[in-house]
Amino acid sequence: MDLNRISDDFSEKGTVIMGGNKAWWVEDNEYDYEEGTAEYEQACRITDDWFEVPSWQKRGMGVYWENYEKQGYNPITGKEETAERRALKVDDELPLREEYSNFIAEFLKE
Repeated sequence: MDLNRISDDFSEKGTVIMGGNKAWWVEDNEYDYEEGTAEYEQACRITDDWFEVPSWQKRGMGVYWENYEKQGYNPITGKEETAERRALKVDDELPLREEYSNFIAEFLKE
């Protein structure tokens, strides 16, 4: 993954790229069928297979700007100073359900 290219493409403050959350939609299919039927068993197999896949493949990934502080030396003043920097963060463990909603809401506040 070329983070420099992504950075150039999405350099505006607050740009967020998010994947979807399909895992709970897959699991919900089990409740569409009566327990013990062939359809129910098939839905359970699909759900079990789905949850064996790594989370980033199920839920997608997030790529977003993250602020951090960096210590440095200011040659003009001759003093150590703290500067705020930004870096792209690749998040392959997105939260689920309500936590995901809160996670997205934080980006919308900015």
